[in-house]
Amino acid sequence: MSNVRELEVNFPRSALLASALGVLALAAGAGPAETAGALTPFESVVVRGNTIVARLPTGLRLHVTEDAGAEPRLTQPGEAFTLGPGVSLVLTERHSSYLVTARMQPISGVEVSATIDRRSMGGEVSKKQYFIRAND
Repeated sequence: MSNVRELEVNFPRSALLASALGVLALAAGAGPAETAGALTPFESVVVRGNTIVARLPTGLRLHVTEDAGAEPRLTQPGEAFTLGPGVSLVLTERHSSYLVTARMQPISGVEVSATIDRRSMGGEVSKKQYFIRAND
């Protein structure tokens, strides 16, 4: 006697499509950058005096290296980083790394150099550089 039983389940097509898209995003190795719709690990970037405050989403934990030569540490949910002009940090996760540098002029925000490595999933390494403007 087999332990396998056939079961018929009827799902709306929209639910199946949404589930399939979610699985494809996970299979493609979508990290925080892709799921946020832009290449950014940050929930917010704001100006506070002469500094930039960049906050991670509460559901995202990355490894951060704040000083050259320092050991990386695991971030806290929703952790905020206060960066003076020209100060950098590196955020990393399994398939992504972000070199983040605060800029105050000519526009306030963070300059990001992102590297997404999809080789373990049959893809390639892609690199992008971009700027995230801070909100006042």
